[in-house]
Amino acid sequence: MNRLKEKLENVKQTVTRYPLLVIILLGVFIVNWMMIEQTYFKYGTLQRTLIIAVLLNIVAQLVYERFFKQPKDRMLLYGAALGLSVGFYFLLKGTALTDDQKDIQTGVLFFALWIAMIWVPTIKHRLTFNRSFIVVFKAFFTTLLFTFVMSLGLSIIIFTIDNLLFPLPFEFFSHTLNIIITIFSPLFFLSLIPVYGGRFYRLNEQQEERVAAATSIPLILERLLTYIIVPLVSIYTVVVTIYILMNIGQAFWSNDLLESILITYIAIVVIVIILISEVDQPFVIMFRKILPKVLLPIVALQMISSLLSIGDVGITHGRYFVLVFGIFAMITSVLYSFFTKHQQGWIAVAFIVLSLLSILPPTDAFTVSRVNHVQALEKVLIKNGMFENHQVTASSEVSIHDQEKISQLVEYIDQMNYTQKISWLPSNIMYLHNFEQFFGFQPFPERNMNTGTYQSSSLPYNQMVIDVSDYHHVIPLSVSTYNGKEGMTESNSFTHEQKTYQVSTHMAKEEIIISLKENNEVLGELNVIDVFDEVLTHGNELTLEQATVTKTYERFNLSIVVSLVNRGSQDYDGDIYILIEVKE
Repeated sequence: MNRLKEKLENVKQTVTRYPLLVIILLGVFIVNWMMIEQTYFKYGTLQRTLIIAVLLNIVAQLVYERFFKQPKDRMLLYGAALGLSVGFYFLLKGTALTDDQKDIQTGVLFFALWIAMIWVPTIKHRLTFNRSFIVVFKAFFTTLLFTFVMSLGLSIIIFTIDNLLFPLPFEFFSHTLNIIITIFSPLFFLSLIPVYGGRFYRLNEQQEERVAAATSIPLILERLLTYIIVPLVSIYTVVVTIYILMNIGQAFWSNDLLESILITYIAIVVIVIILISEVDQPFVIMFRKILPKVLLPIVALQMISSLLSIGDVGITHGRYFVLVFGIFAMITSVLYSFFTKHQQGWIAVAFIVLSLLSILPPTDAFTVSRVNHVQALEKVLIKNGMFENHQVTASSEVSIHDQEKISQLVEYIDQMNYTQKISWLPSNIMYLHNFEQFFGFQPFPERNMNTGTYQSSSLPYNQMVIDVSDYHHVIPLSVSTYNGKEGMTESNSFTHEQKTYQVSTHMAKEEIIISLKENNEVLGELNVIDVFDEVLTHGNELTLEQATVTKTYERFNLSIVVSLVNRGSQDYDGDIYILIEVKE
């Protein structure tokens, strides 16, 4: 109980230590509250900015504690943090990046500031980066435990009130979590980070004891590292090394799965190296001396593999970050192999610099990947006589290899929304038949060759205005030939003049049968594959008249409107509208 009171008292002191931070956290809470109440995320950029502002403010406070003592210096540092936050906001607003890409930028900057928060207290201080990392590591998982327990307890209370006493609004639980995660958790976390002292601030005996306790490795963590983590990493390292030696001239250079496995391995090893740097068990000391030196050639080989892949597919933003992380891992290996503990803190500088280079133009991942792919695309188009004066001339006289290369480059450019910055390449280039009309051939010919003859027809959106006034029921449906042994059936029903009709669609390997029934009596059937074959004869882009096939039966008329159909060597799939007119 006394320890809990002590922790709560530390939270109160944290509010005094970080006064501006509390205001920013309230801003995060309000924005989250508004986003919970909205049906769509309208404040994403503001939310990202406030999250970065939180970390900038923490770093500013730690810089003040380490190097300054005047209140005006503190205000200047807070002002600089706010100014950088505003700059980040306009950086996000001024780019044509998608929300996912902005999330990546924010995430990279978030981790860079996190590392800065660990590193700043160690600058020209007896405290090492490794010790500071341990403090933050312990604080993070302690906060995670407290947050989980509090969230679980409150969720049980809310559930009980909602079911036994009175109903609560659907958003109530989300708002409760918002308070815990945006207000309680950050303040509790910071309450576990002690004041380390600075050039103008000497710690008293109690503060020294708190720093010593915070930087020590708990016995349970030391045993976990010594007897569980280190042996597991040792075995993992042996397995990875054996695989590399066995496949050094074969699959190693082209195995994309191995790349993700090695990146995960390298990330784990870097964290383990930092954590065990302060463990003095004999086995761990030996392991600590060997592991960084083993890591170095593994990282070097992985970077060579990634560079070779770039020659095939270009520099994607993902591979850019893989290379940047590889550079960081190599620096870490060198520092922990040949330098002292105080010098090992330079890994923080390396991480921060590499992170900033990867998100700030013109060296950021998205600018580099865009420029690389556009240049590669222009080069292959010029080679085939299709590009001059920023204009593309469609041509079908292109080798299969170059068609595939153009398809890959254009697909990535379109996925990343880079077309907004390319004047000669239209947006939505991969939509329906835009690619074929623009370049003169279908995308990814090798895929189509692998699946046999491929045909596709579609109804453009501007043609998709269907008059249904004469029909009694309309069913939109996605259909495909089905390779299962029993086939697959979808059923619908509708009522007309107090009579109930059933519409079933049976999809099998060689047929797609639509049946209209009344009281299980079949009134008529139609094979949709016959409709698809008829529609495909009209070419790639359909008119509404070409997309519509009508069949007349004794008691009803059935029209099929095909909005999209694809035919491979043996398979069909498409989107249709079933229009039914019951005869009076």
